[in-house]
Amino acid sequence: WIPVARRGKVIGFVGTGYQLAGVLTFVVAGQAAELFGWRGALLVPAGILIAAGLVMLMLLENAPQDAHQPAETSGADRIEERAQLSRGDTLWLTFTNPSLWVIGVSLGLLDACRYGYIDWGLAHLKEVQNTGVGMAGLKYAVLPAGGIPGAYLAGWASDRFFGSRRAPVACILLVLLGLCTLVYDRVAHASVPGTIALLVLIGFCIFGPQVLLVGSAPADMARRGTSAAAAGFVNSMGYAGAALGDILTGRSLSGLDGELTDRSLSSLNWEPTFYLWAGWAFASAAAAALLWRVRPTSNKN
Repeated sequence: WIPVARRGKVIGFVGTGYQLAGVLTFVVAGQAAELFGWRGALLVPAGILIAAGLVMLMLLENAPQDAHQPAETSGADRIEERAQLSRGDTLWLTFTNPSLWVIGVSLGLLDACRYGYIDWGLAHLKEVQNTGVGMAGLKYAVLPAGGIPGAYLAGWASDRFFGSRRAPVACILLVLLGLCTLVYDRVAHASVPGTIALLVLIGFCIFGPQVLLVGSAPADMARRGTSAAAAGFVNSMGYAGAALGDILTGRSLSGLDGELTDRSLSSLNWEPTFYLWAGWAFASAAAAALLWRVRPTSNKN
């Protein structure tokens, strides 16, 4: 769909919708829980999702030629190339691509940190600032809100200043994410305005590299005819990291050997957990740095 020279900017723009949905999730689900109980937090977003699915079904095109848009290669060429690759060939070309493994490891570590904030951030704010779930949701909505400019500007910067190399921008933002995470717990205890400002910056530093790693980078590094498989492979590693990260976060919060219960939620081990999240951010940056000098080629599809 998109030439390499503009891919970061365009995918970053698409990624802003993902972050906007995140903002609405915290606001809508939080208020629905306040008004209708925990079931409201599940049913109201589900209704919105069904409506969005119907819109996609009616309006989303499957390929550039379906939308009457020019592609980097003609539709006939693309069909011919896809026909030449069997399922086994596609998997082989994907699994033997070392750059995709590096991107996947970096994304997995980032997602471990990201889902720490997403899954546990509200509980942390409720505890340290003694607020209800609705108000905590309104405060926490600024995290994905910060991701809106982060997603777009990270993609734009990778195209504008780094010749469409995604790793430098991702690496810089991930280091900044680690530094912000190291001080977040202290700021949350000390200042509500400071917490909100820091959450905006954290959102910027999470979703900027996240959109690069899930979208632009796999498309850049995929071998010919395997872009979709590359994106799926990298994203699967990201969610594996998220799942493992949640397990380790739970153990860290409960003191490694303990179990999380309603009674223990007021005495969770937040400080070492934030150090753990920061470590994942720094490790993700280190993985991304391995691809610092790698440039995409223009013949990917």
